[in-house]
Amino acid sequence: MSRKKKHAHHKVVATSPEHLEKKARQQLQSGAYKDAINNYKRLLKINQQPDYLDALGEAYWLAAESQAAKGLYKEAVNLWESRAHSCQQHSHLPRYITWLLAAGAYIKAIRIFNAPPVELNREEQTHLTAMIGAHLLAADQQNIVAMLDADSPLAKDYPIAKAALKAYCQGDENTLASSLKAIGSRSPYRDFRPVLNALLSLDAGPQEIEQRLSRLKPDSPYLALGRMLPLLQQEGALFIESYQKLGPAQQTFVATLQGWDKRQLRLLGDFRKIQLKGGDKALFDFIVANKRFFGEQESAYFCKALLPYLNKATGIFERHFGALSQAEKYRLEALSCEHRKDHYLAERSWRLYIDKLEMASPAEETDVDLKIALVLRHLNKDLPANDPGVLHNLETSLSLDPNDKASYLHLISAYKQSNYKKSYQSWVAAALQEYPEDIEILLEAVAAARTKNAHKKAAGFAKKILTIDPINAKAQNFLRSSHVAHARKQFKVGRLHLVHKELAAAEQWERNGQESGVLSINQALLALEENHKEQAKALLQTGISQSGGNLCAYLRLCTEALCVDVKPSALVSLMPEIKKISPNKTEVMLLVAVLQAYYEEGIGALLIDALAEISPILKKSLKQTLSETQWYNLAECFLTLEAYDLLEYCTRQALKQQDSKPLLVFYEISATLRGQQQHLTYNMHYRLVEAAEEAHDMNDLRTAARIEQIIKQHAGLPFADTGFDDDDNDFEEAENNVIEGIVNMIKSLSPSERKKILKDMPPEVKSLLMDAGVDIDF
Repeated sequence: MSRKKKHAHHKVVATSPEHLEKKARQQLQSGAYKDAINNYKRLLKINQQPDYLDALGEAYWLAAESQAAKGLYKEAVNLWESRAHSCQQHSHLPRYITWLLAAGAYIKAIRIFNAPPVELNREEQTHLTAMIGAHLLAADQQNIVAMLDADSPLAKDYPIAKAALKAYCQGDENTLASSLKAIGSRSPYRDFRPVLNALLSLDAGPQEIEQRLSRLKPDSPYLALGRMLPLLQQEGALFIESYQKLGPAQQTFVATLQGWDKRQLRLLGDFRKIQLKGGDKALFDFIVANKRFFGEQESAYFCKALLPYLNKATGIFERHFGALSQAEKYRLEALSCEHRKDHYLAERSWRLYIDKLEMASPAEETDVDLKIALVLRHLNKDLPANDPGVLHNLETSLSLDPNDKASYLHLISAYKQSNYKKSYQSWVAAALQEYPEDIEILLEAVAAARTKNAHKKAAGFAKKILTIDPINAKAQNFLRSSHVAHARKQFKVGRLHLVHKELAAAEQWERNGQESGVLSINQALLALEENHKEQAKALLQTGISQSGGNLCAYLRLCTEALCVDVKPSALVSLMPEIKKISPNKTEVMLLVAVLQAYYEEGIGALLIDALAEISPILKKSLKQTLSETQWYNLAECFLTLEAYDLLEYCTRQALKQQDSKPLLVFYEISATLRGQQQHLTYNMHYRLVEAAEEAHDMNDLRTAARIEQIIKQHAGLPFADTGFDDDDNDFEEAENNVIEGIVNMIKSLSPSERKKILKDMPPEVKSLLMDAGVDIDF
């Protein structure tokens, strides 16, 4: 007897009207208009409340506005009509008529304008009359004029405005002048006069056009026609691209002004269709077939740009437009390889292109140096920033074309990060020579001078920045820290009167409300040195408050004390509560910026001692849950400072919360090596190789390059002692233990499980067992 299947009965959860109303309101506020419309319709089926109807009308209106803002006028029209039908709401009628005109529904727009469902006020009627007139002229809709009231200004003045446009197109200046005069000041076509006057000044340039169009009000419907006039000065592919972005009425207006015939208009229509659906080859063939219309030179330029994306089209191009030089063929081949993601062949083709350019005569190639420089910079786009090949390319490019600020900044940053001091300083000097008034370059010059302790020179650069940009915060901060640095020097040699002078000068560059606490802490140190203990305590309290009263304040206190050879405990004893802080994660991350600022001052060695003072509190705070980016920022900071104990602790804590990703492996092993590559073990090397491969797979080229740099630095060196003695059998014993473990595991299985695992066992494992004398059939 067969059992009948029990069918599951799905319980339908009813939604209360209150919940549905709340949901619809939220959707309306968040811009989910379609969902809001559906839910308000559901509410109206439950209860015909006026509030629901009003809300539905608002949802329809906002949805229509949203569609119109995207240029989807037909959709906006449909939504407005649904609103009128469902809610009996006809507000914003002028906007609806405007959308009808923009959508090309001229007949419908005129009918509604002639018999509006709600009364239009005088201002609305005037604006819509001008709007209809502009569309009638632009779209050449003479047949619709018959629908207008024959006595209306729209119908009566249309022939005059049309005659003026025709006279311009035919170059009939007399008829144009008389037609312009005939358009009265109250005519709906009156704003067409500035447009025609601007057309007459096309050769005078864009400023003259703009001046004549300035007579139009910002809301004038004719302003849109005027904004199209600069397009008439474009040529070839650029003109076609701009033309295709216009709406149907605007395209017709431009075609009229250009005097195009039906064949030319059809060609442009075909071009648009091929652009959208035909593909690159169809577009190439179309341009070649119609090169006379589009222009020989522009067609050649357009088709050449398509060659890298086409197969075997070079021959066709050369038959129609002439032979390509060998250099140009290499350039196109390089672009084609890049399109196919074949980066090796792409670089080879670019190098061959450079070789041909170098051998070319001035008659064959122009701007050779600039072209080579641009190619060399282009070759760097997918490579790590600090890659030696990248740096060489940039250096060569600047010898050919020194006017590229981005390349200077790239080299400066790379050599600064790699600690190549001589190269770093020389490229700052080269950039400064090329861009002596550039603020970004001058700031780099300030930083470079500080690393050499050339404080007066750095101050000169900072003052120069302030003559260009008087409120530049970085320059102001530097001048303040420069005076503080001088004060520290004078403090250490006992010239306390000069310390007062330098700190007073530094105070001039301290911005109200943005004090860092450095100045107050140094004033506290000075007061303490002069035996003014209470004053020192008060100043210290101010400095801690300005520093944030947290971990950053503790670090600043210790660092500033060490900078003047004072033990941090001398200050901490005045403020013992500073050692009882419990920083949150935000305060921990603020420490990174403070450390970086001190490091840039050139006092990195002292920071290690300062960090040792705050280390117990810092380590305790690092047990908090941090994001991956926060761990990386901390680790990078500690690596830069060579604070390896903290880096090791940081990576250990991070690995408790995060997966072991390539960058974390890099930090972990860097902490162990402590800058001594000879300590690299075989196990570390193996992990680095795996991490580099994973970084490449993730397209994290910078991390891959940093990992590979460690591997390269160790190349040729023996691996560090792993703990095994060459004379004992520890390694062999470990291998035997592994084999024994595998055998015991297999024996513990059932016969069927054993058969399956032996079948799937990798060949190398079988070989290992057989070499050890194990019968794998058991």
